Amino acid sequence: MARVNEEVEHISGEISKYRRYPNGRGWVSPAASVEPNAFIAEMAYVEADATVGDETWVGPGSWIDRGARVGKRVFIGANVRIGRDAIIGNGARIGSHTKIDDGAKIEPLARLERDSTVSSGSTVAASPRAWSTSAPLSAYAPARRSADRARSAA
Repeated sequence: MARVNEEVEHISGEISKYRRYPNGRGWVSPAASVEPNAFIAEMAYVEADATVGDETWVGPGSWIDRGARVGKRVFIGANVRIGRDAIIGNGARIGSHTKIDDGAKIEPLARLERDSTVSSGSTVAASPRAWSTSAPLSAYAPARRSADRARSAA
């Protein structure tokens, strides 16, 4: 039978504790907030104070650092590192082996190809391809919908 709890000792001597997440068997800190219908693959880690939204899929070997915010219906490929306090918007797609540095922001419906790097404090805009897909309206930013209505009324 596989272990349910794991402890990791860092170089500083600090010990982090994790529990197996029932949907995917990945490792999630008890201080993280992961929605019940999110999938955290085996060998993926979600650190303390991170949040993972509804219907999000986190691939094997991926790591979501402390304070990161991952929205709804996000796809995160294998071996992705999401840095401390990074924000991933609803409906974003993050390719495998991508590194998102601390404090970076990925806007809703953005697409990152595999092996991408997003530096600290950078923002990645929504992909033009995303607007032509059948993404749910709730994934669009409210400000964009208001701006679109104002343009069509003019």
